[in-house]
Amino acid sequence: GINAEYGGSHPSMSDQPHNKRKQQRHEKNPPKRRRTVYTDEKNTKKSEEEGKQALPETTDPKPNKRPFPKRNIALLLGYEGSGFQGLQRNPNAVTIDSVLEEAIFKAGGIMPENANSFTKVCWRLCARTDKGVSAIANVVTLKAVLVPDLLEKINQNLPENLRVFDFYPVPKRFNPKRRCTGRIYQYVIPTYVFKPKSVPSEEYVFDDAMREKVQSILNLYRGTHDFHNFTKGIPGGDPSAKRYILSFEVPKV
Repeated sequence: GINAEYGGSHPSMSDQPHNKRKQQRHEKNPPKRRRTVYTDEKNTKKSEEEGKQALPETTDPKPNKRPFPKRNIALLLGYEGSGFQGLQRNPNAVTIDSVLEEAIFKAGGIMPENANSFTKVCWRLCARTDKGVSAIANVVTLKAVLVPDLLEKINQNLPENLRVFDFYPVPKRFNPKRRCTGRIYQYVIPTYVFKPKSVPSEEYVFDDAMREKVQSILNLYRGTHDFHNFTKGIPGGDPSAKRYILSFEVPKV
């Protein structure tokens, strides 16, 4: 028959004495059972070290997490340029870049470890302007911390001749210079530069006839042309010197 307890055959009569003695020896000295235990020695040591050097308790589960999000934004700004030495930052010079960057830092939009580093905040310009040149609308992009009331805080730290009108979220690799589809320039010229030498200054008037004459000259600039003579060092025929002018007009005064 089948032994349900041990799962083996019932011993015969001739085997009973031998099996009985063997069973008695096992009862006195029971065999040790082997058990294989798999452990991760690396994790075990790490757990022990963490137990010895327990960190202080804190209520903040992520103490290093920034309280406000950080995003790439485009600033729409305007300025009266007579008080600045151009837009791009230069050492020991008051520029739009340097004044604007300092205002954003004071507003909390730039972290202290990223201050004075345009590379860390991905600072990019749409169009550079020279000394004394003003801009009704220009664009500067950077990666800023979106603290509450960021726009108001920036303007509070800016002079009256420089203002940020608004800011907008942009993609990570957004480049305002490359994404710009057009620019509008306005030049202020005194009318007496068009005065003929034969006409006295007190009698000269910039009338419609002179305006039409100047307009006929400006029309020659419309379309695609090579403007290498207006650049610094670009040779003639270089594609980078070509520009497409949509319009060039003299408004009525």
